[in-house]
Amino acid sequence: MNIPSSLPPMPVQLNLGSGKDFRDDFLNLDVDDTWGPDAVCDLSAIDESAQGLRLTTTRFGEITLRPACFDRIIANDVLEHVPDLMAMMTRCLQLLRVGGVFAISVPYDLSFGAWQDPTHVRAFNERSWLYYTDWFWYMGWSEHRFVIDSFDFVPSPLGEDMKSRNVPRDEILRAPRAIDSMSVVLRKIELTDEDRGTWAFWRERKRQAQSRNAKPASQSPVVSLVSRSEAIASEPAGPKAFDGPLSAHRDRYALWIVTPGDYAHQHAYDDLALGLSEAFGELGGSAPIVRDPTEAARRTLIVLGPQLLPQSAQDLLPKDTVLFNLEQVQDDSPWMNRTYLTLLRQHPVLDYSVRNRSALVERGIGHARVLPIGYAPGLKRVPLVEKQDIDVLFYGSLNGRRRDILDALTARGVKVEHLFGVYGAERDSAIGRAKIVLNMHFYDAAIFESVRVSFLLANGACVVSEGHPDDPDVAPFAGGLVVSGYQDLVERCVALLSDDAERKALGQAGFAAVARRRQSDLLRSLFDA
Repeated sequence: MNIPSSLPPMPVQLNLGSGKDFRDDFLNLDVDDTWGPDAVCDLSAIDESAQGLRLTTTRFGEITLRPACFDRIIANDVLEHVPDLMAMMTRCLQLLRVGGVFAISVPYDLSFGAWQDPTHVRAFNERSWLYYTDWFWYMGWSEHRFVIDSFDFVPSPLGEDMKSRNVPRDEILRAPRAIDSMSVVLRKIELTDEDRGTWAFWRERKRQAQSRNAKPASQSPVVSLVSRSEAIASEPAGPKAFDGPLSAHRDRYALWIVTPGDYAHQHAYDDLALGLSEAFGELGGSAPIVRDPTEAARRTLIVLGPQLLPQSAQDLLPKDTVLFNLEQVQDDSPWMNRTYLTLLRQHPVLDYSVRNRSALVERGIGHARVLPIGYAPGLKRVPLVEKQDIDVLFYGSLNGRRRDILDALTARGVKVEHLFGVYGAERDSAIGRAKIVLNMHFYDAAIFESVRVSFLLANGACVVSEGHPDDPDVAPFAGGLVVSGYQDLVERCVALLSDDAERKALGQAGFAAVARRRQSDLLRSLFDA
């Protein structure tokens, strides 16, 4: 290689997988020399030490890549080609200084570009960055991690058209071919004291799991292979929890709301967590609400949102961890996959619904127990308003059957308000302003949404709900809400909007019905069973 005698210093910016996008003010690296990069190197295949990685370049001569040598790394349409992405992300974290940024562009997993290239080994979506940010401990990162500085979606022509028609953003993201790519900017930070506590917590849990599963040296390494059906037949009925008197459990638990990054829907569990925490308090104990499991100290975790846990959680969670399933058990639900069902089989399980519990039993989770949803004083917090300016409020995700009802109501001149991804004070304000709050099923399983409805009744809302009066999950609220078949929802709402006295009476009856179902009494019966 002919290297000039006078050379500029190595840039503090790295263009990873430069290809045709050669940049003069960057160090350009690629895995092959087709487009003339500064150096040919596969960072994911190299474990560089503190002494650094030496490279020979034409523009800068002999250079050394050391930890914290770059202010900025860019990777445009690169990471989808990398077989060992964990190694690549670790290497880039090491090479960035604290505060340095990693700007990434990748194809969205529902786009044409995700899989049109035969050299692509993966596609990406909104949750593809959790392991490098909030769940850094799974990566083994003990000193630094990334945070997300910015997150943008690049729409396709279809997506631009949907946007111009004011289609909600979440619907656009779910529509195939509507988003072409994502642009993400990650920034390197030092672990905080809280992060280090999280790291220590999961390191110890992993150590315990490995110790528990370790086999004596004298044990034969030969493992008998049996069919899955034989394995299930030989397994015990399932893990147990809540054994013994209530006095043994009053201060045993903490309520962990799984909190994956900026996932807004984690707040769907806030009301349930509050009600359960108050219930433990009324029984003379305590159950703190945590979003970081390290805050639970030595308490047993009751997990709200266990379907959000990654598969590796199966090896990290203690066996007595209680999983509270709040998803409808339906085969076409994206949450009811093999990984999640396996996790439920390995831990004590609570469910909010009698019918849901029956569906879990059919899937080999016979140890699941029902903890119905009830009333706690802290749930009564929706602000009262003198003038209700919303006729019908519906909050939740939309699909065809739900949208058809809302469209039909609008066509009848009803003022409809739809909220999605809205929680806390903003959602509560809308409930207070609504004459009717509508509850509709998303899945064909049609499990009554008692978590949502019990909160509404606790606040005196007038509720019209899809359902059947004979449903065992609906029966406890009889007389406190309008229960209707799907085809009659529009007519029931329209009729009720013209009867102020009936709506007021329903709100009062609904509160009375749910107030009789004290969450602390329902919790006590779980231990007395």
